Amino acid sequence: MALNIFETFFKSHHKKILILCHQNADPDALCSAYAIKNLVAHLFPGIELLIGSDDLNKISNGILEDLQIPLAKNFNIELFDAFIIVDTNNVEQLGCYRSVSTLSKPIMFIDHHTPHLSTTQITKYVVIDETSSSTAEIVYNLFKEAGIKPSPDTAMALLIGITYDSKHFLLANASTFKAATDLIDAGADYTSVVERLRILMPRSERIARLKAINRAQISDVRNWLIAVSNVSAYEASACRALIETGADIAIVGAERKNEIRISARATQNIHKKTGIHLGKLMEELGTIVEGMGGGHSTAAGFNGKDNYTKAINHLLKLIKKQLENAPPAPID
Repeated sequence: MALNIFETFFKSHHKKILILCHQNADPDALCSAYAIKNLVAHLFPGIELLIGSDDLNKISNGILEDLQIPLAKNFNIELFDAFIIVDTNNVEQLGCYRSVSTLSKPIMFIDHHTPHLSTTQITKYVVIDETSSSTAEIVYNLFKEAGIKPSPDTAMALLIGITYDSKHFLLANASTFKAATDLIDAGADYTSVVERLRILMPRSERIARLKAINRAQISDVRNWLIAVSNVSAYEASACRALIETGADIAIVGAERKNEIRISARATQNIHKKTGIHLGKLMEELGTIVEGMGGGHSTAAGFNGKDNYTKAINHLLKLIKKQLENAPPAPID
């Protein structure tokens, strides 16, 4: 089924297609885009594909160099016939390329996050599987469905994406381990994957984490602990620091010029006990304040232009409303 959608998109006589990752692209986004480019080269060799992103994170920059992934720069998006949006559930997360939705050109989404309502309004070409550990796992399944064995470099890229987004297989299921085994058989080396993903945390990120902890405001809702903080960068990392410190839910926001960004993380425990789904709450937030959000049950983000305090307060209200009708956290 997924391959049918994938192939139908390319049979529409597009000659030049841009694959876009979310801004500050992580290894899952970058490696999935690279693998898609290689898959299309097998299936439709006459199509020109370029990969673009509004910046990469530090780990992705290293992978870009190691795997020699071609990343296009200084291009005009209006010159492309169509777009593939990877590891992203709404166009707001594309950063400087968010205007692709206004060009009236075909778009396909390939993702493992909860689909945003706007996605189905923009296009009928949607390859989304929320049960997959990563977008790379979805792309691996496209190779498998097409009967094409990935090259060693492509297998390496896919294993990097899967390993990164599954938190080194902490969030894996049986299909994830099967995909990893097949990719190793195709030439990927897991030891090298781990080495590529190992990176010393930069001083600026460590400072952001410490500031987030120092500034955190704690709410207790039925014994569940919600930590809210703000930094100027590294919101997602700061969220993880708050979770590691003891929060059940962490919310960290940042204001940049005319944009606000909010990251949220939750433990698997609170998700299982209460059913809270941060991705859906972030999407709902986008209907209340100006912006767009989404993500997974335990990891989500929001991009907007509205008042920062207003957005944080509304998100807190949405979370508290759900927790008030959920089982309380057990007291140690």
